Amino acid sequence: MSTTTIGSAKVESNSQKGIVYLIALIAALGGLLFGLDQGFVANALSTISAHYNLSTAEKEHFTAILSVGCMIGPAVALLSNRFIGRKYTIIIAGFLFASMSLISTMVPSYEVLFYARLLLGVAVGIAAFTVPIYLIETSPKSKRGTFGTYWQLMITVGIFAVSFINSYITMSFGETVHSLVLMYGVLSFFSVLMFVCVLVIPKSPRYLMLKGKREEALQVLRRTRNSEQEVNEELAEIEEATKVKTSFISFLTKPFFWKIVALCGVLQFFQQTTGINVFIYYGPSILEKAGFAHGLFTQNIIYIVNMLATFIAVKYIDQAGRVKLLTAGGILVVLSLLLAAFSYNHIVAGAALGLYGYMFLAATLLFIVGFACSWGPITWILVAELFPLKSRELGVTLSTIANYFGNTIVAGTSLTLMSAYGTSNLMLIFAVITVVALIVVKKFCPETKGVSIESIEKKFESGTPIKNVGI
Repeated sequence: MSTTTIGSAKVESNSQKGIVYLIALIAALGGLLFGLDQGFVANALSTISAHYNLSTAEKEHFTAILSVGCMIGPAVALLSNRFIGRKYTIIIAGFLFASMSLISTMVPSYEVLFYARLLLGVAVGIAAFTVPIYLIETSPKSKRGTFGTYWQLMITVGIFAVSFINSYITMSFGETVHSLVLMYGVLSFFSVLMFVCVLVIPKSPRYLMLKGKREEALQVLRRTRNSEQEVNEELAEIEEATKVKTSFISFLTKPFFWKIVALCGVLQFFQQTTGINVFIYYGPSILEKAGFAHGLFTQNIIYIVNMLATFIAVKYIDQAGRVKLLTAGGILVVLSLLLAAFSYNHIVAGAALGLYGYMFLAATLLFIVGFACSWGPITWILVAELFPLKSRELGVTLSTIANYFGNTIVAGTSLTLMSAYGTSNLMLIFAVITVVALIVVKKFCPETKGVSIESIEKKFESGTPIKNVGI
């Protein structure tokens, strides 16, 4: 093992890589919790509906209330990130998720379950705000994109894992109260696991520098970087950024800050209005109407593809870059939505599974591939990269709220829209929205691969147009 010395400390070149990957994976467990809850709804909604005798509107409300909590979460995280840091904020999210999951295992009244889900949403919102920031601030520049995708990767792992487990529970126990106890028990287990694991990760070196804790920041960089030169260069960049006498409030008067808010908020909103969560939340019922006898089983195929396709982004984001993947994935999303609309429009209700049913499934899988390798992970990365250090909490708060606002609209209206106007027309609406999203990417989105986040901040301060702050 080769080492280089910095003062009395050593940078261990061969072990660093393993350490930094482990740190990123543990932090990204927050994404696992989000994925667990998304997959949970698709599989457990029929069981919850049967147990509590829910109407269509109540099912929409139960699904959407998580997103309402997710909009509240970033506001909580804004304060906690500023005063106690990224690490302890992630711990708070894990504790809240674990406690609400444990309460839900008791199968309380519907009202208690409903508000427990609201607080689960708050926990998810806190994690969604904090984990991408932590990953971006802690990762080496050369691996920032890769580690940033871990958030979305863990979401897909969570969706698949809980779907597979809950499908087995439903087959074994049916839509009974025992199934609900076991389903919420699975959420509780993984949330406690995250809470315990996050206790061992280091604090963000950039947050430590922001609080004047240079020695602690240096120790973190020594653990997670390859060489003395890399540590010293990055520390110098962070010091320069934190020495600028710009207050948190003063960013509110800077036009470039609001341009970043606008771009990131729009990207986050578009991420949801591609229609991804219609397939995630309501996929089983849509597939059953398309002729598939076992909608839950077929949905698991979708979840596997979702997880595997995310590895495309993990592998290529720091090679191909953010903009190319967003564009290629977005085009595939549009084409697959058009095919889905065409095929679903030709499916006869109540008829046996036929050509158009299989065509719809193929279109759905293509949609999932397009989304999972692009809009799923990359929007979170860009948001965390673009905002300057001293305004990052506020900027990410506003853009994350836009994400969950879009999710609330989609989750809270899709069943009604499909019933009133048809599933095919809803797919066409999502396709049109995604075309608009592609235009926004083409005109305004910068390429940030391989560029330090301090360099991006410098360019904004010097008046560089948002499209040109990258490479």
